[in-house]
Amino acid sequence: MPSESRAFFDSMKTTSFHISLVAACKLTGRAGGFKINVWRDGTQKRYEFEAENQRQGVEIVSTIRQLMKAWMAENKNIVPAPGVALRK
Repeated sequence: MPSESRAFFDSMKTTSFHISLVAACKLTGRAGGFKINVWRDGTQKRYEFEAENQRQGVEIVSTIRQLMKAWMAENKNIVPAPGVALRK
């Protein structure tokens, strides 16, 4: 029987992926909301998140985009996997 003190977020799953698999990252209309599209099995999988506030959401998206640019700059000679298009 589940504990009565168990919070909603105690049952959330976690996942991680390499920055090279991130196809897109953008803010959504909700305050602090953002989406990350990741290449998985030749197609894109969309993850939706919600930060505590709009400022934090902007900071997260900005950091992810900077990581994407840095990885692409360091690995511009690597041929992407089929179905994966590197953004410029």
